[in-house]
Amino acid sequence: MPRVPRQTQALISRDEVAILALCNGIVLILVGLLRHFDTRDFDVFYASARQLTAGQSPYAGIGSLNTNPPHLVAFMALFAQWPLSVAYWAWTAMSAAALGWAVHAIMRARRLSLDLPVCAGLLNGGTFSQLAGGQVAWILAGPMTFAWLAGDTLVAGLLVGLCASVKPFVALFLLFLLWRRQWRAATGMVMALVSVGVVGIGLLGLPMYREWALTLAHLNTPHHPGNGALFGLVARVMQPGALQWITPDAGYRIWACAVLLALGVGAMGVRGATRDAQWAIVLVTALLISPLGQAYYLALAVGPLWATLRLARWPRWSIGLIGFCWWPNLLTTPEPPTAVWQLLPYGFTCAAILTLWALLIYCDRVGASVRPRPDQSVHRAADGVDRRQQTFKRDWFGDAGDGV
Repeated sequence: MPRVPRQTQALISRDEVAILALCNGIVLILVGLLRHFDTRDFDVFYASARQLTAGQSPYAGIGSLNTNPPHLVAFMALFAQWPLSVAYWAWTAMSAAALGWAVHAIMRARRLSLDLPVCAGLLNGGTFSQLAGGQVAWILAGPMTFAWLAGDTLVAGLLVGLCASVKPFVALFLLFLLWRRQWRAATGMVMALVSVGVVGIGLLGLPMYREWALTLAHLNTPHHPGNGALFGLVARVMQPGALQWITPDAGYRIWACAVLLALGVGAMGVRGATRDAQWAIVLVTALLISPLGQAYYLALAVGPLWATLRLARWPRWSIGLIGFCWWPNLLTTPEPPTAVWQLLPYGFTCAAILTLWALLIYCDRVGASVRPRPDQSVHRAADGVDRRQQTFKRDWFGDAGDGV
């Protein structure tokens, strides 16, 4: 009798990984919130907005830690009219509503289900930082999801440009749009950046934007364990009084070389990829080359990541991604690392983002091909997505033209 070949089984199934990640994420986020709830970045944003409403510089005193641009500080001045606790919970509720709307829009446009892996994906270290710190990321997830669903349209470019005016690392999308010759979206992005700049300078004054630029230049927090950017790895070994293995000049040269390498590898990954994978790769690449690449900004690509990773066959090495992403750095402090062993927990976030980046770019080469699983039909799914995306654009944008 002919021998029946033995079928190899994965070390652990996708759903089992999701259950472990979900339980792990819930426990760690609850512990992290109880431990870090009193050290919120929102308090800095709130104080900065209060200073603006009082006619003072929003980047003086505690505001020197604020990396948000003046026009966002002016928007947050609306919340500064309330007591701090009320303002924080109102901001958190608005952030959760924006992310919830983005998830609903993705499910509606792409007919995706909120299964265990997706729930586990939402409970990551970035979620901990968002809830504990009151960040801006979840609010920006709304317009970025709109832009992703809108295709190569002027509205899509306007929304991405609006997000780039708040978080400059998103400006990498402009190079992507120009390279892919998506002229309408690129035009809209330039229009948004110019309009926000002109209106902001006209209302708030050019000196305030200069103060913001100086604040970004002198900010000394890249060593923070939540920084998943490449510069975070370099900054942790060039801190005076801590681990100063290299000089700052050498560190900046290393970072510049790493940025060029990441851009080159990211461009290779974008070429020939699906549009969903392209958006995910561009956003993750932007986080890596940014001086401050926090994990909660992955929410800006929740749609592309969801649409791309749901089709991936999970290799064993990607299980490491689960462990890294769901670790909110409870063994670290905001201070620079002073011992060699501390570099490991300080680098968890960067390791997670690098793993995710490699999964998106090199999935075909390492055996985790981003292809539908055997029980799915590629052509039927693609046709359905195209029809639903056109319906979404007619509902929200009118006759938006064909998506790219």
